[in-house]
Amino acid sequence: MIQINDILKSKIESRIRRYDNKNFEAIQDILNDCCADLQIDTPTLIYCDTLAKSFSTFNLRGSSYLIYDNCLMEALHIFNSIVVYKNDIHDIDKLFYKLFAEELLIQGDLAHSLYFTGKYGQLTFTFQNTKTGYESMLSHQITYQIYFLIGHELTHLALETMSGWGISNDFFMIVQSATRLLAERFVEDGMSINEVLSRFSGYFVDEKTQNIDEYINLLTTSDRFSHFVEECYCDFTGIKLLLENYVAPDESISAITNVLNFLIILESIKSNLIMGIKDINLTNKEAKDTLYFSVLRVQLLLIILQISDTMEIKIPRSGIKDCGFITERLKTFIQSLPSENSMRTIDDNILKSIKKTDIISYITKKLYYCYIN
Repeated sequence: MIQINDILKSKIESRIRRYDNKNFEAIQDILNDCCADLQIDTPTLIYCDTLAKSFSTFNLRGSSYLIYDNCLMEALHIFNSIVVYKNDIHDIDKLFYKLFAEELLIQGDLAHSLYFTGKYGQLTFTFQNTKTGYESMLSHQITYQIYFLIGHELTHLALETMSGWGISNDFFMIVQSATRLLAERFVEDGMSINEVLSRFSGYFVDEKTQNIDEYINLLTTSDRFSHFVEECYCDFTGIKLLLENYVAPDESISAITNVLNFLIILESIKSNLIMGIKDINLTNKEAKDTLYFSVLRVQLLLIILQISDTMEIKIPRSGIKDCGFITERLKTFIQSLPSENSMRTIDDNILKSIKKTDIISYITKKLYYCYIN
């Protein structure tokens, strides 16, 4: 019989613990608070680091677990700093070099990962040398984001394991209404109805639709839309848990929007590289679909907050329409990349003569930011 420790090891394969987490008690307190509010048992916290940069929950032989991924929070710290210090393009590009290098390392493409790692090392984050009183703001943002991410994952766990938990039909209808409102706003902003419908219906339903009413009705039978509703519900519950414990709704929503925009970037990079680096500059339908889905999730979340009776939060229209300058910069970054051969900075024969573990160790050490020089 497979031992529990072996199963846990397989679930966090390639995740390594780089250092003793000084904030472990604070993270455990957040976990305890969220579970108390959700009225669920507290899962065992597994603290680790991973190139995948994700939180997740799962059940195993009657016990539940939450994986807290510090690499995600490390990358979010960089992202938050870039946003706070006014979106310096060199800082943004340095972050992209890091994220591309990590995704290529996950894929086992060491040659191209070395290229992005080298470019990452050539640049310096400008905010590292800037002290303007934003440190407290960044610390609060990270705390809000941890609350939200943990609350989101615990809601998935509650929906999966706890009797009495479920997404109400009212919430499903709210997401439908938000989807309609978003479609109508696209039309108001100058997009044709046919273009809006092709973008929407191509993602959630297989049938072509003639008008917005027909499209909205078809959503009730779409498994993809049901999964999307669950993600929206977990986002919404994560925000509720956060706002119930903090009295700074504007700062909280801003921090959560940053999280979701960063997740858009991660998903977009992963989708762009799903077929490898070779065709990175070509039109990638899957990457476009992923980007659209992720942006839609952010926009719908903000709309849901606006139309929900649960919270009275005023969010400007511009905050819904704009998915972030950094997200837009990603398109330009990809388009400006050199050819595949130009990114191979080391000969294959030389690469083969070096132990794979040594190359991986070199890359990961170069990419660490917050805690390893």
